[in-house]
This record gives sequence, C-alpha cells and structure tokens, in this order.
Amino acid sequence: MRIISFINKKGGVGKSTIVANMAYVLNDRYGARVLVVDNDEQGNVSQFFEGQGKYSIADVLLERVEAGEAVENTRYKGIDLIRADFGLADANVELREMDKSGKEWQLKNALDCVAENYDVCLIDNPPQINASMVNSLVASDEVVVVSTTDMFSLYGVRQMLSCIEEAQKLNPHMSYRGTVINMFAGDGDSLAAIAKLREETEVLPVRLHKTDGRIRVKSATNRLQTIFEYSPRCMFARDMIDFVDYLLGA
Repeated sequence: MRIISFINKKGGVGKSTIVANMAYVLNDRYGARVLVVDNDEQGNVSQFFEGQGKYSIADVLLERVEAGEAVENTRYKGIDLIRADFGLADANVELREMDKSGKEWQLKNALDCVAENYDVCLIDNPPQINASMVNSLVASDEVVVVSTTDMFSLYGVRQMLSCIEEAQKLNPHMSYRGTVINMFAGDGDSLAAIAKLREETEVLPVRLHKTDGRIRVKSATNRLQTIFEYSPRCMFARDMIDFVDYLLGA
C-alpha cells in the first residue's frame, strides 16, 4: 500500500478537496483500492464521505482499536475511510504527553495491519504541526505540500519543509514529492510567487487552476459530489487527472 500525505501549516488551501477528488480518480480511472485517512480534527473529508463509524483516527492513534475496526465503507465502492472528529484534539494531547518510545510510529504500525487490503492510502492532515501529523509523516511513503500563491500559504510551505526534514530522520524512506499549487490564477502576482517558491523548494509542474473550476468545486462539494460527478469537463477536473497521472508517473 502506497501512503501519500497532504500537508500545509496554512488552512484553506484545499487539501481535503484534493484528497477527496484524488481518491475518486484513483478508483475510477485506475481501479485502485483506496483508503482515505482523515487526520484533521475538523473532519472535512470525513463529512464529504459521510463518515459515521463507531471509531475514529483518534482511537487508532491511541491504540484503543486496530485500524481495521475503524475502517468504514463509503458510497463509492473501492474507497474506504477512517474518519476524524474533534476527539482528535484530545488524542493529540495524550500522544504528546505519552511517556512511550516509538509513539511516532503508531499510525504506521496500525496501517500496516490493513495494507494488503488497499493499493493507495491518502492522508488529509491538519493545518498545524502536532503529534498526529508527525505520525502521518512517519507513516508515509510520499508527502505533497498543498499551497496557494498567497503570502501566508507560502510561509506555511517553508514551515512544512523543516517538519518534513525532521520526519525523514525517523522515516528516511519518506519522499517529499514537492509543492502543488492550488487555486492558480495565472496572473503576474501568482507567477512571481511561484518563481520565488522555486528558489526554496520543488514546485510540481501540474497546477490546479482557479477560474471556472474553483466555482464548480465549491458547488460540487456542497452537493457531496466530486468534481467528476458534477462538472467532469471543467478545468479543475482536467487538472486533477493530470496531477494524479503525474504522481503515479503515468
């Protein structure tokens, strides 16, 4: 099972939207068995997939249950979910205060138990650096930073790069794939911001455009639909396919 985390210290950059739509592409286009792990206490991707299971990612991280007990089916055959809720905030406090060596590996150990059931696991992470995010990075094979071109989002990228370097000391097999630009406007300011970001880190060649696609993404999400169900020919839908193809090396 290939595990990919999506991160940024800045909220509102579209991590949850990308994870939900990427899961759909992986399953619909590639026939992949996908596990989505919501590692954000806000639970946006859990809400999208209508997660209502008895257990959550908090229970998994605190070793109250095995990962398999927290997995629930979604309305999409081939896409399963481990949901999150505000209980994850308390779990992060417990994890931080836990006097136990190797606590950064608890998510990795849990996911290993369900790895044979899936081809890809996508982890949606919170806009903060906490114990559960460290667990996500240590569990991951690959990490993608999601950013817009505004100043605060770009600052969040810089913070994430330091966090990734620290996590690689624990998990040297984890690969930083680069930063994907979301809500790309294509104007001069956006291009200048990307050029500046390239001086510091790898920026992926695929960009997820704003324009008409962004409007349709909001409408699709409000209807609990992926962009491919709501407006499959819009720019964002085409960009998402290119993005997934790029990550998979297709």
